[in-house]
Amino acid sequence: MAYQLSILLLLCLPLACRDRAPTAVSHNAEHLTKAELPPEPAVHAEVYIPVYSSLTYSGGQVSVELSAQLTIRNTDAHQPIVLESVRYFDSSGKLLRDELQGPHALEPMATTSFLVRKQDRDGGVGANYLVRWRSAAEVTEPLMEAAMADLSTSYALAFTSRGVTTRRRQNGELAD
Repeated sequence: MAYQLSILLLLCLPLACRDRAPTAVSHNAEHLTKAELPPEPAVHAEVYIPVYSSLTYSGGQVSVELSAQLTIRNTDAHQPIVLESVRYFDSSGKLLRDELQGPHALEPMATTSFLVRKQDRDGGVGANYLVRWRSAAEVTEPLMEAAMADLSTSYALAFTSRGVTTRRRQNGELAD
C-alpha cells in the first residue's frame, strides 16, 4: 500500500509543479508600503538583474520556457529602503512594464518578489529587470536575485542570477 501511494505521488508531482494561471506577472506586496521619496537620499542606486524566461539548446532547435521570480531583500537590519521602480525589459531592451505604481518602502530585513510566469514569453532569452532604489540613510546593499525554474515531467531545471549595481550615488540623485 505504501509503495503504491509513493508511486502515485511521484506520478502526480509533475502536474502539481506546473504553472496554471494565465496571468503574466504577480507581485508579493505584503512587505511593501507606499512611500514618499527621501528628498536628499544618502544612497541612490540602480541594479541590473538578468532574467532568463526562456533558454534554447540543441543548436537553437529546442526552446525551454521558464518561470522566473525576482526577489528584492533589504539586508539592512535598521533602515528601510525605498524602491522607486522595478522595470521589466525584453531581449531588445524594450520596456515591457513597471511593476510598481510609485515609490514603495521595503522595511528592514523584509523581502518582496515579482513573478514572471512560464506562459509569459515576451521577455525572451535576454529579459532583465532594472531596479532603482534609494535610502534616506546609509544602508547595507540590498540583495536582488532572480530564480528561474522549469519543473516538467521529464526533467527539472533551476538556477539563479544575481543583480549587479550599474549606478550608485552617495548623497545625491542619479542622473537619467
